[in-house]
Amino acid sequence: MENNNYKITIEVFQKNNIFDNESIGNGIYIAELLVCGKTIPLYIGESVFMLRRCGEHLYELLKEPEYWGLTKVNLSDPDLKLIFRVLQPLDDKLDNHAREIYYIETKQPKTQNATNDRLRRNRKDIVQAEIAKAKGI
Repeated sequence: MENNNYKITIEVFQKNNIFDNESIGNGIYIAELLVCGKTIPLYIGESVFMLRRCGEHLYELLKEPEYWGLTKVNLSDPDLKLIFRVLQPLDDKLDNHAREIYYIETKQPKTQNATNDRLRRNRKDIVQAEIAKAKGI
């Protein structure tokens, strides 16, 4: 991976300004982009090890920002903040995949289809339009 001077702020599983211990375990999480005070939901996932999965996501993001609908220019923008947070710990008594789909349907992450966890083909166009709208461009 090439050495870049990225300026985007990345907040990994914080709750009340401290590390969220729930992220160590299994659960449903969200990645959001904060742009000029506006939160743009990017991705919702389910993982047995959320914190480890977040590390994998960050590696992929820096390697190929388009996967998340972002660009290298976005990663160099100090006004952007990528936030990972826990939505819900997994529960053996619930259908966790159904819960993940519920969150996708209600929060409408911009990189995923509205009714399943598959990624949209035009996610870069959608996310870039949302960033421009939040910045008033």
